[in-house]
Amino acid sequence: MTKEKKFSIDWGHLVVLLIVLGWATWYYLSTRAVSKDIQNLLVLTPVFILTIGLGAIAFFQSLVSDRLPEKLQPEKLTRSEFGKIAALIISFLCFVALLPILGFDGAGILYIALSMRLFGERRPMVLITFPIVSMLVLTLLFKALVPYDIPTVFSLLN
Repeated sequence: MTKEKKFSIDWGHLVVLLIVLGWATWYYLSTRAVSKDIQNLLVLTPVFILTIGLGAIAFFQSLVSDRLPEKLQPEKLTRSEFGKIAALIISFLCFVALLPILGFDGAGILYIALSMRLFGERRPMVLITFPIVSMLVLTLLFKALVPYDIPTVFSLLN
């Protein structure tokens, strides 16, 4: 008597993963087509390599998810968790839409605060100070790394 090996694929994770990896690859190749200047690719290339590496691991997991130990199997999403993820995606789209109006730091502060609130943070002091400090540090780092001006709240007021 032979045991049938069941080959089960986690289609939900696989489809999302293929969309993310496809978009990341398209974005990287599109950026390289514009300019191969090292300053243009300084941050993007390592992030792309990391994305592809982690994506390869997740791709393998989605193909053999039923044979993985229970601790390594992907969790099934509940409706509320899926709703939070959808809300986070929508709030990121709002962040992008608000960039020309509020600048990188202003839109970022709102996005981080909304994301923290969405995932359970309730302390007002944390919801105010953490986004402001985070965006201050990120803005200063980006201004040091990126050779062109980043729109910020103060630069939009001038």
